[in-house]
Amino acid sequence: MKIKNILLMLVVAGFSASCFVSCDGGGGGSDGGIKIEIPDDENAANSEQTRSGADSSGADTSLEASYGVQVYDGINSERLKVGLSALARDSQMDSLAAEHNADMISRANPFSELLADHANAQSRVDVVTARGFTGYGENTGAIRGYSSSVVASTMVTGWVTSPGHFKNIIGDYSTTGVAVTVDPRDGAIYATQIFAR
Repeated sequence: MKIKNILLMLVVAGFSASCFVSCDGGGGGSDGGIKIEIPDDENAANSEQTRSGADSSGADTSLEASYGVQVYDGINSERLKVGLSALARDSQMDSLAAEHNADMISRANPFSELLADHANAQSRVDVVTARGFTGYGENTGAIRGYSSSVVASTMVTGWVTSPGHFKNIIGDYSTTGVAVTVDPRDGAIYATQIFAR
């Protein structure tokens, strides 16, 4: 399977001095494999706003774990609103999501444009399908300049208001992995959520 990379960024209005960027890639499986659901929203735009004095004190793993739980709960809440069952959380998929966050951070330039993408998604698909799952979806996002009290809700709202990302949220999936990671260099916060069935 090959993933077609279309890198567009979606900016969701929020606080005037803050920014949410989420990846709108495109792709799908051919050659008889599973279809990889990666958002491909047509109404995407590319913009960047930052707040001076963004927290760059470094990553706090307990805070990252808390964000992850809040995003997981928020996504399940959205599924329940439309009559779908909650997704089961999977620790191996959490690890795959965290690895992708670390990869995005390693390729991002601090204090510059936020990077949210689906690079190397095929390797994550391979791990998930080796466990017997037959469907895969992925949402990614990055924010900077938001108060810690609204980080998770901002990420969830950004995905819910993006048609391609929302399609994954309400998709025919049973299991998920989610990770939220703070870039210690500039305080940007990266999130990846994996969906599988």
